[in-house]
Amino acid sequence: MKMRVAKARPIKVTRLPRDKDAQVDVTLREMIQITIIEAWNPDVHWLANHWRLPHYNRLETAEAFNRYIRQKVEFDLDPKDIELVRTPSFYARAIRARQRVVGDCDDTALLLGTLLYSRGFQVAYVVMATSPVAREFQHVFTATYINGQWRYYDPAVKQPYSTDGLRRKWYNVPYGKGPPPL
Repeated sequence: MKMRVAKARPIKVTRLPRDKDAQVDVTLREMIQITIIEAWNPDVHWLANHWRLPHYNRLETAEAFNRYIRQKVEFDLDPKDIELVRTPSFYARAIRARQRVVGDCDDTALLLGTLLYSRGFQVAYVVMATSPVAREFQHVFTATYINGQWRYYDPAVKQPYSTDGLRRKWYNVPYGKGPPPL
């Protein structure tokens, strides 16, 4: 049986400036807005709550979401010179329809961040360079505040890695603007 691949619906972002850091800034600010809006979406709400998580503590819930996204979203880079941003509601509908879904680091970070935010977690997106000598930001992952400390989650990669010595920038999602946790 051949699986259907869910088509990507890119989010239109305003014309990007030439400066690479400014491009990242525009994209991440758009991701924050998408997180706040999509946390209220019924499809996202279904995805965040369709398994029995209430008995999990907050740390176990975050780790379960990270594992779930890693299992459900096949990693694939965007086409060269094109930035596709797939909405969490797009993924929720595709997963519910049992379609094969693909995405890159910004897609999986956005999906994870929105699921956590919809459950009442404090969330941030962190962009980083991929080597100590690189100046350009090339990767993004999700951070969430649990038990008095920030924890990093990156469903786009299978192995943990260190961010020590790498250029990073944080983008906090305003806390308390999402739906009330269930």
